Amino acid sequence: MTDKIRANPRALGIEYAIRDVVVAAQRLERRGEKVLKLNIGDPCQYDFQPPKSALEGVVEAMEMGLNGYAPSQGIPEVLEEIEKYERWRGSGIPKEKILVTAGVTEAIQFTYFSLLKEGDEILLPDPTYPPYITYAKMLGVKPVLYECNEEEGWMPVEESVRSKITERTRALAIINPNNPTGALYDEKTVRMLGDIAGEHSLPVISDEIYCQITFTGWDAPSTARVLKDIPVITYNGMSKIFLAPGWRVGYMGIKDDEGVLDEVWDGIMKQARARLSPSSIAQWGYMRALQGDKGFLKEFVKKLDRRRGIFVKRLREMEGVSTTEPLGAFYIFPRIEIREPWRDDKDFVLSFLEEEKTLAVHGSGFSPYQGAWHFRMVTLPEEGIIEEGMNRLERFLKRHIKG
Repeated sequence: MTDKIRANPRALGIEYAIRDVVVAAQRLERRGEKVLKLNIGDPCQYDFQPPKSALEGVVEAMEMGLNGYAPSQGIPEVLEEIEKYERWRGSGIPKEKILVTAGVTEAIQFTYFSLLKEGDEILLPDPTYPPYITYAKMLGVKPVLYECNEEEGWMPVEESVRSKITERTRALAIINPNNPTGALYDEKTVRMLGDIAGEHSLPVISDEIYCQITFTGWDAPSTARVLKDIPVITYNGMSKIFLAPGWRVGYMGIKDDEGVLDEVWDGIMKQARARLSPSSIAQWGYMRALQGDKGFLKEFVKKLDRRRGIFVKRLREMEGVSTTEPLGAFYIFPRIEIREPWRDDKDFVLSFLEEEKTLAVHGSGFSPYQGAWHFRMVTLPEEGIIEEGMNRLERFLKRHIKG
């Protein structure tokens, strides 16, 4: 065989900025350099681990013999516990319409492959979590980004949302709190988005994976609770709140009183059966975490709040960058105020990596529009690491501002 076998161009076009930048960092590490990593939203890479109840649950599952395939929808006891959690959140999503997934990423895939087809459009916040864009493009679906106002804490702009809807629009997505900006939408904002969706008979996709990681004294509202008369597909799971992203346990749930998404749900479940099941023991661990003491979450958020404060203070003191204050999740999304000598924000991030051995993520990886000339850092590291990262950034900026 002499001719190369060509790959699907849509596969070759996949980008995931959060991990793509790691390739450049690995080159430095192979040269013996030590890289300070502020790029990935994984609490376990820093000083956090899952609660004891979750760990004990996994051991219990293995000892009980739950080492085979689980039901494709999820272990019944786990579905019941998720239903209780959603009841506590006020969504009223029934266990019959809950599906355990291999993280929220799989939930996005299942939804897209059942709800969308080539030529359709989906409305997403600008900027947004990359898989929402990536999987749309894989299907030949157009991701349409609605404007969020940076000066107002990255809140959605109603006029922009309305102007982006066309006859091809099939759904509107909300990520609350938002990744990468840390924006937190209140009930009024969620209702505004839902009202627009309802006017155009669109379902709402609501990513709530960070819903209890907030710094305001209130959780992100359940979209399904706020939007009582609109079909809502909710995503949530274990990776962020329960500090176990590597366990790959998430879920999706559909609140749809009129049954307009019944066929979409059927398509989702067909995909779930074809992929067999997520990890049985990890599901059981998640169930025990949901049942267990939540004191760890209060301490987690308290630590994050202090660490977030260091980022905000230091960044606002620096010449050459500015930032909004994130109100949820564990990211900060500064704006690059000086544009030379870099070609774009990715060049900025790679130069910062090369010169100061510190890894962030370029903002255009989350959106070529409002993400441009921004970069994302995680607020998870210990305070001493954050201070070192900020010292390196300040040194880097001063070096280039002075020419």
